[in-house]
This record gives sequence, structure tokens and C-alpha cells, in this order.
Amino acid sequence: MQNGEMLMRTNAICSAIVISAAFLGTTLILTPAKSSDDIISLDIAKAMATPDAQANMDGSVKFYFGNAPHPTVVKQLGEGITNKKANGVGRNSTKGCDRAFLNGLIQLQQRAKDLGGNAVININSYYKKIEVVSNTTVECHSGLLMDGVALKGEIVTINP
Repeated sequence: MQNGEMLMRTNAICSAIVISAAFLGTTLILTPAKSSDDIISLDIAKAMATPDAQANMDGSVKFYFGNAPHPTVVKQLGEGITNKKANGVGRNSTKGCDRAFLNGLIQLQQRAKDLGGNAVININSYYKKIEVVSNTTVECHSGLLMDGVALKGEIVTINP
């Protein structure tokens, strides 16, 4: 192979690499991507009405979110904190958020039962230990790979 011919091939290869890199870069810039941490307000009533939630919540523990009124507390039993994640790859964020929220409720339900409680009151979002109070929504942090819901509440015994 002659030097001139080798130089032409090298230039052609370099040009192909530059064009491919430019195309790939443009594609990556133009393709909408999920941000690293979107905050989604998850509707509590909707999430608790899903068939999955209905199948996993046995009714022995009542849940009161935010500063919602609740029956008289007979006994304080402790605190419950959850930090649940769900796979967010290739799925609708709402489904991942619903799953993470449900897993948190299941954990709070089990903690209440373990402590002899029948309710969890003052349940608030608690992502990165920042408490957000709401009677109707919880925060779900939806990232590129995972959706997460953190909850904090008081485990109690209430009058039925």
C-alpha cells in the first residue's frame, strides 16, 4: 500500500468517526430523557385504591396522613420510617411510585402490628429526612433508574 493511499484511508476512517460522533451527540441531545430526580405528587387515595394495595393491606392498621383528624390516641408506641424504592427503568413513573408507596405502607403496617398498634398517624413524606406534610399527597422522587417514596409516621393504638 502506498503512503498516499494509506493517508486517504486514514482520512476516510477519521471522517466516518467524526460524522458518527456528531450524529450520536445530536441524537443524545435531542432525545428527551428522564431527569435524575423529578418530584411527583402521588395522590394517596388513588394509590391506596389500586388492586395491588387492596390485596396487601389487611385493614388491621389504619393510616392517617398529614394532620388529618384521627380517633383519640390511647397509647404512643414509637415511630415508623420507611424509604422504599421501585425499579423505574422502562416503566411509567406513576406505577413505580405506586409500588414504592405501597411497599412503605406494608412496612408501616408490619411495624404497627409488631408493636401492638392499630394505627399510624401523622404520616408525612420524609425524603432525605425533609418532612413534607400533606393530607392528600406524598412525594415520590423519580429518577433515571429508580422511583422512591420515604414516609415517617407515629405508631399508636387508637380507640376503634
